Amino acid sequence: LMAAAFAQLDSWCSVAVVNALNGEILAEVPVAPGDTVRQLKMTAQNLTGKRLQLICHSQVLKSDATMAASGLLQTACVQARILPEVMPKTIRIFFDQNTGGMGHADLTCELFKDGSAVISGTSAWSEAGDIQDKISSWVSDICATETQMAVLKDDGSVVLWPLLYCGDCDKVRMQLQGGVRDIAHTQKSFAAIKEDGSVVPFGR
Repeated sequence: LMAAAFAQLDSWCSVAVVNALNGEILAEVPVAPGDTVRQLKMTAQNLTGKRLQLICHSQVLKSDATMAASGLLQTACVQARILPEVMPKTIRIFFDQNTGGMGHADLTCELFKDGSAVISGTSAWSEAGDIQDKISSWVSDICATETQMAVLKDDGSVVLWPLLYCGDCDKVRMQLQGGVRDIAHTQKSFAAIKEDGSVVPFGR
């Protein structure tokens, strides 16, 4: 299947999206060299009605990688994991100036069935706009400690907010940029469960 031929017309070609478990072709998606993995996945999801995670050699493909850079134009085939349905949920964190001198926050994050998440509320930080852009789509789960929220994206990356009190997050930042399949939390810290089974603790 990985050597499947593709039909090329001018600069366009067709990429087969294949179920990683059984080899079933889920969709044939027309793409151009400059299209991104995100665009490919979005089209495949629209065609199949399923949430997908595109992988190569068991690694999740970067969403912003182009067809040319990812090598998908040469293989004309990509494997996909079918992800479970998103479970809608709402989480909230609240603390004030008396909580360890941390300023204040009253924040809510809502996760919707379509994989989008929305943050609202007030805080002492001005990061909300940047964070909202990152979590407006392709979100699979959200959780929180008493002072922070963690958002798990379909591409295996983790978005944290607020960033001001991220504890040791800088030490593990690279490990949170991809390859995470699940996140867990306690009252004060998080743990990222990686695709290879390793666990990365982080937070306060």
